[in-house]
Amino acid sequence: MLPAPGTRPSRLAPAVCAGALLVLAACRQARPLPAPPLAPPFAQTPLHAVVTGAGALLTPPPQPVSRAAGRGPDADLLDEGWQGRTVTASDPAGSVTAVIEQQSVVRGHVLERDQVYRLQAGRWSLALELTQALSVDGGESGARVRPVDLLGDGHELLVFVFPEPAGAGGASDRAVDVVDGKGLVVVHRELYFGGVRRAPEGGLETWSLVPGPGAKVFRHEVDRAVSGPWLAEVSDLVPGSAVPGAGERF
Repeated sequence: MLPAPGTRPSRLAPAVCAGALLVLAACRQARPLPAPPLAPPFAQTPLHAVVTGAGALLTPPPQPVSRAAGRGPDADLLDEGWQGRTVTASDPAGSVTAVIEQQSVVRGHVLERDQVYRLQAGRWSLALELTQALSVDGGESGARVRPVDLLGDGHELLVFVFPEPAGAGGASDRAVDVVDGKGLVVVHRELYFGGVRRAPEGGLETWSLVPGPGAKVFRHEVDRAVSGPWLAEVSDLVPGSAVPGAGERF
């Protein structure tokens, strides 16, 4: 993993700069970074083990948050002074809208808010959130999200992919959270310089680097749900050449 970039000087007034840096420091301390997995031999998820959202990066807010609805997701949910976008997914449980927005705080650094809202009774209710600090000058990038019909049943889920703090070329994702129409994380996978895609036959397919000497080895898993909980239906170790290219991953 690349070393964390240093803090660059700011042209903001000292008081404003100090306050912003305190906010950035607080977010970094709270930012849930997964510890690298053990070197080989590496314990994979047992076949047919139940997979859940335990340990998800997106978590419910500490207290209820709601907003008036009526103008559409972008107008209702993107705050003034922040830049971002919204995407919506629907399944039989309901519709959920993801918000990813960023605000520049100190030169070269931004705060990012990753949120999930549900529209109920004419109001948006915040279901999940994560705030993280990013050093854009240091090459850090924020979360990616898309609505995906993972299971091929015509029902979309929100798939959030979180990159490593200072990812280089190749697979460089650190976690994935899958959110259903109730605004719940149904699958969470910790990764280490890994990758994510929809499995060709349906399901969530992930790769995660197993640190160790010699050629690169990746933990490879496919999670699916068929009329029940999500299960690990594939769990094995594969060489780096088996990891698909960037154009095939989320």
